[in-house]
Amino acid sequence: MVGLYEVFYVKVGGPVAVDEKEYQASLGHLKTAIASCPAPPTVLVGDRRTADRIRHDLAAGGIAATVVDAPLP
Repeated sequence: MVGLYEVFYVKVGGPVAVDEKEYQASLGHLKTAIASCPAPPTVLVGDRRTADRIRHDLAAGGIAATVVDAPLP
């Protein structure tokens, strides 16, 4: 349940850009959600550049997850 609660507050990866403060807060919520998973999750992100950034930031923190660019149609 922790993961579902935390994911609700992740507000990056879509068609609308967010400022750095909101990105960092969202990344923190994403990290908490991932930590609650029994296995490394797959994270779908609606923007390639944001997906690349999240992939990099999670890897830099040693957090195991697959980040996939999955743009909206």
